[in-house]
Amino acid sequence: MKRIHILLSIVFFLTSLTTLASKKVDENHSPKHYIGERFGGGIVFHIYDDGKHGLIAAKQDQNHGVVWYNGLTRHVGELEDGLGLGKANTQFIMNTLIVDDAQGIFAARICAEYRVTEGSNIYKDWYLPSKFELDLLYQQRKIVGGFTHDNYWSSNEYQYNSIWVQNFGNGLQRISNSESYANAARAIRAF
Repeated sequence: MKRIHILLSIVFFLTSLTTLASKKVDENHSPKHYIGERFGGGIVFHIYDDGKHGLIAAKQDQNHGVVWYNGLTRHVGELEDGLGLGKANTQFIMNTLIVDDAQGIFAARICAEYRVTEGSNIYKDWYLPSKFELDLLYQQRKIVGGFTHDNYWSSNEYQYNSIWVQNFGNGLQRISNSESYANAARAIRAF
């Protein structure tokens, strides 16, 4: 009788541990996203952390022919390249260029001011991609779709009056020798 009681106690203990472990997994479980998924106001084009985080592209271009500068040619400053850095670049560009013309329309601004409402959710944390992020977007251009222009602006300045662009026809990244040229802009956001 004592053996059965001990055995039942062990089984009960192990069952409790298993139940606790599965509850903990459920609490920590977050959905895994995938490339091409319609999520967060756009289309997922890059994932990391086992699909828990990534980048989303707007479903269409924000502008088909917009300038990078805001009416005055100037060197914006040190802008970083890499995953997630387009957001900081966009804010830096906005802070630097908005003083030139408070009503001006330029690539970073149209991306930063882009909004998508889906149901009760408003997605408003969009930005102009860094050179690196723009290349990730180019690699998934067929899945994301809607790219109708050759050159797209990045948020990376090369030097005074020179900005990195990417050609979505052939994939080449090059330096645009004028920030006053009209190129397309596609906003992205992170999740």
